[in-house]
Order: sequence, then C-alpha cells, then structure tokens
Amino acid sequence: MDSAQTPPPLASRNQDRCRPGLAGDLGGGVLSRSRPCAPHPSGACRAGEHPGRAASDLRPDVAVGLAPLGVPAYRPPPPAVRAVSGTRVALLRGINVGKAKRIPMAELRRVVESLGFTDVRTLLNSGNVVFSVPEKNPGDIASRIQTAIRDQLGVTTRVTVLEGKEVTAAVRENPLSSVAVNPSRLLFMVPTDLAALAELKPLLAKRWAPESLAIGSRVAYLWCPGGVTDSTLLAAVTRNLGERGTARNVTTMTKLAAMVEASSRGSQA
Repeated sequence: MDSAQTPPPLASRNQDRCRPGLAGDLGGGVLSRSRPCAPHPSGACRAGEHPGRAASDLRPDVAVGLAPLGVPAYRPPPPAVRAVSGTRVALLRGINVGKAKRIPMAELRRVVESLGFTDVRTLLNSGNVVFSVPEKNPGDIASRIQTAIRDQLGVTTRVTVLEGKEVTAAVRENPLSSVAVNPSRLLFMVPTDLAALAELKPLLAKRWAPESLAIGSRVAYLWCPGGVTDSTLLAAVTRNLGERGTARNVTTMTKLAAMVEASSRGSQA
C-alpha cells in the first residue's frame, strides 16, 4: 500500500470526537474524564498527543463517551431497589425520665431488630426509633414493639408508630413555625391514632393566648412560649389524651424527618 492510500492516524480519524473540555482519547474513540484535552492550533488532534491506555484499565463508570466502532457505549445499570415496605418511626412514651423506665438505646435497637425490622436507628435517649419494614403486612407494629419491650426488657411503655411520610408531612405542614421563636417550646403532640387526634379538636374553640394550638393531619402543634413545665395548654392536651399520645419538640421531629428521608434514599441505592 503506497503512502497515498495509508489511512490517517487514529487520533486524526477521531478529531471530531475530541473537544475542549472532554478528556483524552484512549484509542478506539473511548474518552476518559482523567484529564482535559486542550484545543490544538490546527483544530485537530495529532497522533501521539494522547498517551493511550486500554479502556479496560478504567472502571466502567469512568470509561464513558464514544465506544469503538460497532460497540455500544457503556451505560450504567439502573440502581437496585431493596424490597422494603417502607420506613417507620416509633416513639416511646415516658422512658428515661428520672430513674423510672430506663431503657438503653442499644437494647431498644436490639429489641426492634429481634422483630425482623431492619436499618434500625435511634435518636437521642428519649425513645425515638427509625426502622424499615421488610413485610407488606407487618401487623400492628406498635403492639408488637410494646410487647417485646415488656417481655425482653421488663419495661411497660406506650408506643406510637408513624409512617415515614407522616413524619415528613408533619414537619413540612407545621403551621406555627412563623410564631415559634424557641424550638424547645414548640411541641408536636403525636396521638396513638387519628381517633385520639380528633378528640383534641374541641380545644380549638378555647382561647389559649399567649399559647397556640393547631391540629394537623396526624399531629397537634403546641406553642408554649412560657415553657412546657407550666403550660396550661400542654396540661389540657395531656389530660385529654392520657397515655394515648407522646410529645416531641420541633427539633427532634425535624431530625427524625431527615433520618426518614435518608432511609428512603438508601432503600433505592
């Protein structure tokens, strides 16, 4: 074959594939993000200017761009989704207050895991548990956790369980965020069920100033500017619910919502 018929060097054949800002040509038209290709005065890449490496030397997610002729470009597979029914949040009432009903959080996590729940995490020392449910029909989760705590730890406590989306919605829909200047005095009262929440509605007809009461789709919001210890509003709500509810401040609920969102992202990884 004479020189007139000699095909141009590979880099020259791929000159339209090399653009400023893309990475160097690795041969066969495969590009790497490892280093940028600077523009050339001639407007074309010259042979030997991009020291080659085999595309097989790169991880699949690094070797991207144009594939060799006739070979499809690499596309990463879609992320796998773990088979979980959803994220739940369990709130225990009245534990680790004073010397009564002491439950170490490591023990609480162990109890919840013993029921077959996964990704179990706790927040603070007041009995807040975020976990995943691997079953579509897990039964009465609150009763199962209550019974397991009593049987395994010898502690009797009321447990309220929320779906993850209920926690994030409660934080997002907070109607008192504009008036509550002290997060430790803005409480989310979480009843055990919707029937208990409905029983708080008559309290809306009373005047509580300077305190405030609002009722959302799953929780009640209490603003206690003078503190929770001497709050007339909190006392009234507690009398109404008895043991059918537990309170958390807005900071704790916001952190739980963030944990729920992290669990949801993790289940899709």
